[in-house]
Amino acid sequence: MRTDMTTAMPMHDGRTSWTPPEAMVELVAAIGEGRLDALSGRYLRAGTDTVESLLARQDEIIDQDARVLGLISAGPDDPLR
Repeated sequence: MRTDMTTAMPMHDGRTSWTPPEAMVELVAAIGEGRLDALSGRYLRAGTDTVESLLARQDEIIDQDARVLGLISAGPDDPLR
């Protein structure tokens, strides 16, 4: 999504295509409503994924254990270990 922050990032230099805000709102609303609870903890991509496409592929994503987000330990004293 085009914001002051994203346009300032070198990785977006020359970018001409941006995710419309409505796509972000649609995903956030579906998450808030609980429609995507089965995909909790997984990577979702506004502008590429839609609520409908995620719901259609939900079983496949879960079965393949795909798009799982994880935490990396901060060292030997990290309680995450």
